[in-house]
Amino acid sequence: MSETSPPRPSRLALTWRLLSLVPLPFVLGLVLLQAGWLEALVVPAAPPGSQSAGLMGLLLLGSLLFAAFLWSPSRGLRIAGYAGYAIALALDAGAATVLGILAWQGGLAGEPPASAGAVVFLAASFLAAVFGILVALAAFVSDVRGPGSRRG
Repeated sequence: MSETSPPRPSRLALTWRLLSLVPLPFVLGLVLLQAGWLEALVVPAAPPGSQSAGLMGLLLLGSLLFAAFLWSPSRGLRIAGYAGYAIALALDAGAATVLGILAWQGGLAGEPPASAGAVVFLAASFLAAVFGILVALAAFVSDVRGPGSRRG
């Protein structure tokens, strides 16, 4: 019995995987924004010991874990990574949307709106998450149709 190594991914598949990592700095920025000044400045109705920063941190860890799955030699783990990563990015897009609307409107207590930079960052985070979802889908298709697939 001779062992065969798994087929090497194509250059296009590697490009899609690399592009799918673009939203990760935005997810980290969302965590820092939520944990830092956004709760105190824009959403003053949230209690000081709010768990939202912790939940955003879990979202970041989940995103990093599923992003690591994209580089697994096992096709099954990569497929699970694509699905989980897309779900994590969808949650990130939802969080960016809600926080962006709250920042634009001035939070739950009707405070003055946040700076334009914060709103632009949240909009960019939403767009990066949507971009990451689409690129993860393209990487999935490239992986399924790539070398070693079971197509007849």
